[in-house]
Amino acid sequence: MTTPPPASTKTEMKKILITGLPPSDEMKTFMKNQGYEILSPGVLKEDEIIEALAGVDAYIPGGEEVVTEKIIASAKNTLKVISFNGVGYGYYVDVPAAKKHNIAVTNVPHANSLAVSEFTVALILTLMKKIPIMNKETKSGLWHKYISQDVSDKTIGIVGMGSIGRLVAKKMYYGFGCKILYYSRTRESDIEQELDAKFVELHDLCRLSDVITLHLPYTSETRHIIDEKCFHEMSPDTCLINTARAELVSPIALRDALLSNKINAAAFDCYYSGKVPSDPSEDTFGLLNLPDDKFILTPHAAYNTVNSNTEVDKIALQNIVDIFNTGSCTNQVM
Repeated sequence: MTTPPPASTKTEMKKILITGLPPSDEMKTFMKNQGYEILSPGVLKEDEIIEALAGVDAYIPGGEEVVTEKIIASAKNTLKVISFNGVGYGYYVDVPAAKKHNIAVTNVPHANSLAVSEFTVALILTLMKKIPIMNKETKSGLWHKYISQDVSDKTIGIVGMGSIGRLVAKKMYYGFGCKILYYSRTRESDIEQELDAKFVELHDLCRLSDVITLHLPYTSETRHIIDEKCFHEMSPDTCLINTARAELVSPIALRDALLSNKINAAAFDCYYSGKVPSDPSEDTFGLLNLPDDKFILTPHAAYNTVNSNTEVDKIALQNIVDIFNTGSCTNQVM
């Protein structure tokens, strides 16, 4: 009688789906050695994500994907973790649906703070120095020297003094000698002491600031936190910076403020509904056709640096490892 081969003692590898940009080969090898197989098919649509999640244990949405209730319900039998690779998970992950199906949700709260703070400062300088419009006109044959503004000694109003807001405050204070005002859910006594920063109410911040920069998560409470009343408080020299979510600002109020010169200019690293129409004439809000000295728009790319992406990948993957090894992690939000 033939003796059957011994049963395999090898533990089956857990599967992690990463959509959008894939992690580095080094990270794939590291996770393989930890007992995880990474699947990275690229950018997928909703139905394709549902198909790709079959038999998957954890999911990292690595692009602009929205993890809907439909996606979550389809994967409820095997999916245990959704590891969002950024801070503002609320827009991209249906958290109530994840909670309903007992799926953990994690985020990466601080890994891209430096990159976003640097991009914010770049937008401040770009607006106040009128670089885009002069670049465009000079290349077209015009030699028009716009009068720009000095940055030094200006008052910077920071809405949201979290990790990004704090870095922006320090860069503007130490780098340019700016006065710092801020509005936040909590008082930050260390920042007040170190930078001589002043906590003020939102409408006072709008009235007193030369530059207003937004660093808040998007929630039902913060939707359109910058509205017509806020714009009414601003001066014609005010510059508005938004590297968070477009929906923090009322689009109609923003358009009217720019067209009527209630404020000087605005720069957004985000747009409404997460993207722009392929044809600018289809823009519901009339912002895309504004000149470059009034409205600057970039594709939510402030976080997207080599170092930031590497660090975000590491933490997003480590969140998954921690959940499976211990049942929780420090970055678990649900």
